[in-house]
Amino acid sequence: MVTIGSRTLIGPNVSLYTGSHPLDPEVRNGTAGPEFGKEIHIGEDSWIGGGATVLAGVTIGKGAVVGAASVVTKVGSISCGE
Repeated sequence: MVTIGSRTLIGPNVSLYTGSHPLDPEVRNGTAGPEFGKEIHIGEDSWIGGGATVLAGVTIGKGAVVGAASVVTKVGSISCGE
C-alpha cells in the first residue's frame, strides 16, 4: 500500500517500489524464494523530485523534500518544519 498526503507534489518518472525479497542469498534461493511487500507513506505538503526512487518500508514525513534522482532506502521518517 502507498499513501500520499494532501498537497504533495510528485515529479516525473518517480518510482515507488513496495515489493522486496530477503537479502540473504540462501533464503532468497534465486527466483524461488519468498517475496513480500512493505508500505510506503508520504506525508502531506512534501515534494518528491523527478526521477526519485522510494523503496519499500519508507516513511517520508510532512513537508519533506526529496531531491531529483534521489534513492530513498531507509526505514524512518524525514520531515521538515514543526
